[in-house]
Amino acid sequence: MNEQTEDKTPSPIEAKGISGILGNSDEFIRRLCTASNPWREAGLLSLLALGGTAVYGFAAGWFVDWKVALLDAVKAGGIVLFSYLLCLPTLYVFASLGGCRVGFGRLALVGFVTMSAIGCILAALAPVLWLFAVSTESMALFVLLIFVLVLVAVILGTRTLSGLVKAQAVNSGSGISAWFIIFLFVAMQMITVVRPMLTADAKSKLEQSQSKCFFLKHFVDTMEESLCR
Repeated sequence: MNEQTEDKTPSPIEAKGISGILGNSDEFIRRLCTASNPWREAGLLSLLALGGTAVYGFAAGWFVDWKVALLDAVKAGGIVLFSYLLCLPTLYVFASLGGCRVGFGRLALVGFVTMSAIGCILAALAPVLWLFAVSTESMALFVLLIFVLVLVAVILGTRTLSGLVKAQAVNSGSGISAWFIIFLFVAMQMITVVRPMLTADAKSKLEQSQSKCFFLKHFVDTMEESLCR
């Protein structure tokens, strides 16, 4: 009888939609930590995180053409997925330093709440980015706009990190906050690994894409090249 009652209880995202994650992250995280079968919620989180960033990547790639847009959509989703997988061991260690109360598997699902929140916000910002993609010729300004909108999504999305403490998944959120900074660095470097993204002339960029490069240098080089055109 108890199992039937638990199964019939709708998750926050089913009851309130996306606002169940963006506005009630602590309730959603608490369910992930206590539910006997959280895989349905895990699938929804994955869809929102990867789908949202893919939509944003598609809008960014439209600056060149639809072929680059499709390629950038795949790259954007891959950047988030592989960056998160690379940072999972760090997440567990840093969360343990803050008094983690859940296991590795549950923590991996809980961390994806923030990724899904950022994905939702990026998808909402994609139409704005698309408008500038089809109406401006300055790559330098467009690249700046991409990072500004991503920064807005990150600032708003990381508010869900406080839900970890409210849901009593961790005693302190300082370790999780430090981990997220590392995740951002890894994601930025992953962008450099999969470059080029905003160009259709992939063959001429083959040597550049195969060479090692720190993401800050790649950003500066991209801006200088754009301004010199």
